[in-house]
Amino acid sequence: MMAASEARGLAERSGLVLRDLAFAALLGGPALALNFLEVQLGWGLHFIFGNALIFAFLRTVSPRRIVLAGAIASFRSVMLWGHPWAWLIWTAEAAVLAYSVRRTAPVRASVLFWVFLGTPLLALTYGWIMGMDRTSLLLVIGKQAVNGVLNVALGEALYLGFLILAIRRRRLRWPTVSIEATFQMFTMLTILVPTVIYLSIDAPNREAAARETVATRLEDRIFVAGAQLDSWRQAREAEIETLVHEHGQPEGPDRQTLDHLYRDFDALAVVSDGGNVRTFTRPGQREATGLLLAGKTAPPSQPGARLLAQADRAGRAHLLMVVRTETAPGRWAVAALRTDALKRILGRSEQPSDLDLYLVGPDHRPYRVASKGEAALPLERPIDTEALRAADRQASVIGPRTYGDSLMSDLRKALLMRAMPAPGLLDWQILVATPLEPGVLQARKGQSVMFLTLFGLVIAMMLLSAGLARRLELSLRRIARAAADVTLTGARPERVDSLVISELNDITVNLAMTDTEVSRERSALIDYQRRLLSISTHAPVVVYAVGRSGSAAGRLLYISDSVEKLLGYRTVEARTVGWLLRKIHPDDRARYEAALADLKETDAFELEYRIRHRKGHWVWIYDTIAMASDPYFKRAETVGLMIDVTDRKAAAEQLVQADKMAGLGQMVAGIAHELNQPLNFIQIAVSNLKERTARNMLDRDRFAQKFDQVLSHVDRAAAIIQQMRVFGRTSSEPPQPVRLTEVVDAVLTMVRPQLSNNGIAIDAEGVDPALLVQARPNLLEQVLLNLFLNSEHAIRSRADQEPEHQGRITLATRTERNQIVLTFDDNGTGFSPEAAKKLFEPFFTTKPPREGMGLGLSISYEIIRDLGGDITAANNGDGARFVIRLKPA
Repeated sequence: MMAASEARGLAERSGLVLRDLAFAALLGGPALALNFLEVQLGWGLHFIFGNALIFAFLRTVSPRRIVLAGAIASFRSVMLWGHPWAWLIWTAEAAVLAYSVRRTAPVRASVLFWVFLGTPLLALTYGWIMGMDRTSLLLVIGKQAVNGVLNVALGEALYLGFLILAIRRRRLRWPTVSIEATFQMFTMLTILVPTVIYLSIDAPNREAAARETVATRLEDRIFVAGAQLDSWRQAREAEIETLVHEHGQPEGPDRQTLDHLYRDFDALAVVSDGGNVRTFTRPGQREATGLLLAGKTAPPSQPGARLLAQADRAGRAHLLMVVRTETAPGRWAVAALRTDALKRILGRSEQPSDLDLYLVGPDHRPYRVASKGEAALPLERPIDTEALRAADRQASVIGPRTYGDSLMSDLRKALLMRAMPAPGLLDWQILVATPLEPGVLQARKGQSVMFLTLFGLVIAMMLLSAGLARRLELSLRRIARAAADVTLTGARPERVDSLVISELNDITVNLAMTDTEVSRERSALIDYQRRLLSISTHAPVVVYAVGRSGSAAGRLLYISDSVEKLLGYRTVEARTVGWLLRKIHPDDRARYEAALADLKETDAFELEYRIRHRKGHWVWIYDTIAMASDPYFKRAETVGLMIDVTDRKAAAEQLVQADKMAGLGQMVAGIAHELNQPLNFIQIAVSNLKERTARNMLDRDRFAQKFDQVLSHVDRAAAIIQQMRVFGRTSSEPPQPVRLTEVVDAVLTMVRPQLSNNGIAIDAEGVDPALLVQARPNLLEQVLLNLFLNSEHAIRSRADQEPEHQGRITLATRTERNQIVLTFDDNGTGFSPEAAKKLFEPFFTTKPPREGMGLGLSISYEIIRDLGGDITAANNGDGARFVIRLKPA
């Protein structure tokens, strides 16, 4: 009997377990399906809401079935994130709610669970077992807690809907919901539902913008590095061409040329097609000569420069620059770069400490050229081809550590890198790499603070709603008691109703009047805002505001939607911290910051600067900046108005280039005369040699002497042509240290023949050869050329009136108040007081028609101003004097 009884008991328990499992599967299956419809919140976060279906049955289903159904529904977290810890915690929450629902409100139970049990479990599993970083862990804690409380509130709302439907149809008698539970449910839904909707829209954009912030820093650095490298390559290529050209002269290369090249190279070699090699080595670098053998055995097939990588005897990698010129067929040059050359060249501008700059060779091996810390990339092995291709298209992430498929990366080993082809260097690339952690984790910190603050608000509102629910419950009990008293005293119900209705009517009328007034003011405000929004969106300008006080200091508070049309950026990207300063060109950034710092409440600044377009090119901006203050809230902000003036700037550069060509055109006669002399000599010498050869009068010494004279005159003509070629190029180099004597000598090479033909003496002995200024050499030469040509015209005009007049131009330099001053004096006609006032205005000229457009001095004024200096003019008593002030290098 006992055995049969035990068997029946076992069978009943087995049947009970099977029924529980079947019911749990029936309830948990749809909930699991709902969990597949997760909401993406960025930062590797998802909200899942299937568990809300389980929590809707807390009051009507046994706790054991609730726990089993919750375990089935929560299994989606294992599939989604690749680990069991979230599943374990969700199941634990279901168990706590199932066994406490009859003692307390479910929302309160959920909040207490996440405060006292859920958070420690997350810290144990995610933090200690999985090793998640602190920022990501805080973000997960805040997200999981908010998701859990929201699921419970949604479940309560579902149950309340079922309960109302059942009461209306009078079919079911389910347990009722307390006032406290209902009040807490509505409070949580009011707070959390709009927040989750907002986060589902905003958070992915914020994550993309945060990654874009780091990427744009790389874009800025790599484009600046590319421009610096291209400028350096062109300059060194021209100098090496000069070395190859001078190599064929009997006296050999000029010592000044070699000293200048030794700044960037340890050794150089000039190689001919016949295998002859002549080397030039920097003092103390004899071992570098062996590196040049690589360049000797690999002659370039086409004119231009290319790089080679060569290891020395110790296995250290060195870079060689191989140059073949058009002017010297059959010869090329090989130069071994100094180990610190590229670091000095590419590290000129201010560099963030977490950016690494590399040159990547054809074998994909990186060579670090600029960095302030340890190498971010391993230098001993090549970069993966696919990773390099991806970085060439856009900034790419490599090496993040992830936790399952959640993408909640700690980013302590992740890098973001960007690559681009090295300008003018075939098969070489420039690459910038930086740890992704600082920028993205900064944004994640803000997101984690938001979630934790939201959870703190949930706790506060839970406590507040509990107190309000008790008061409401007491009020309803008093009303019920008062209604019972009225019924017992026999008062007429319609009398009580009329008093209540009269009071409510007065309140309704007052509320309606207030609502009408508020609606009218609101409508007027909306119309005003709509007009301003239309202007700021469609006008070809960008309006922005930057905070100046309190926590908003330095932050971009507002920027109009037209920024996308003008610069290609969405407003959500533009409003990231530090966006505006990062996008301004590094050479213009200090000037913009100084304008903001010096801005007073009644002032307005106008300045021009370059800002990077989303597509990578630079846009010239004309910005008007003023300060606006709000005395009521005691805050101030800087308001700016941006206008695109790129086309105007391009037209100005074309005008500068046209002025160069006009200046060269005015020197044609003098240059032609100067070139005609060596050509005549060469013609006579060759005719003489030909005649002596025909008579069989072969004198080796006489022939060698004649050839040396011919080569000397060829070099004389080549120097003039080379300087004209350099002068005629479009200048793209940034301002750099320039020796004034070199600029003056370069201009004199072009103008001295014409001035000498007109009997004009030049005295440049007063130019100090030790003085260096910060300038663009090509443009400074253009300024001096304009002054020489104007002085020549003035002196010739005076000579027409005074035939005995001897023309003279004098140049001298001095240092004055931390500026380098260059004075340019002539003894021409000078200018009248009326002309002095308009001297630097466009299209003003004192020359006869067709002899000048009046643009030379105007363009010179703009060039000197852009270099941070100034130029003035006055009479010196015997002619004109121009004074140029420039920044010292």
